[in-house]
Amino acid sequence: MAYLVLMEGVKKGQQFELPPSGQATLGRSADNTIVIDGLAVSGKHGMIVVAGDAFTYLDVGSTNGSFMNDERIHEAKLYRGDVVRLGTTPVMIEGEDVPARPGDPSLGGGIERKPIDIQPRTRALGVVARPKGFAVLKSSNTIWIILIVVIGLLVVGGLYFFFASMIEK
Repeated sequence: MAYLVLMEGVKKGQQFELPPSGQATLGRSADNTIVIDGLAVSGKHGMIVVAGDAFTYLDVGSTNGSFMNDERIHEAKLYRGDVVRLGTTPVMIEGEDVPARPGDPSLGGGIERKPIDIQPRTRALGVVARPKGFAVLKSSNTIWIILIVVIGLLVVGGLYFFFASMIEK
């Protein structure tokens, strides 16, 4: 079975099964075979054509392009572990049905591939630390409370002296 693995984002690690033959369309639109959410993913972004044991990626006129190894591609043969970036969203092709690149270590030699972490990201819960250099703003409510108390004391004192002077006359 061949499948694509989403490499980034909230749904990192999500797998999308590819058909054993024929084609699978990729894009943000709901009428694609594989729907991939991403701001830079076009409604109809690309397709993967499966013919025998060959897997080929075709860009179908996407706005933000398709990339492999940081080079823009319009058509590319895919091998196990290849990462295609749809706009800014990377997907990796995996599975036993996908041929290994000639010289792959799994075939007995060649370039060693680094393992890729495809675990879903989780959000940290709890208090977020304040960045260094950001001062805590003091509440201006304290200043207003002190000001109101002082004004109140002055008014009460003034009234006391006013009534005291009235009583003496």
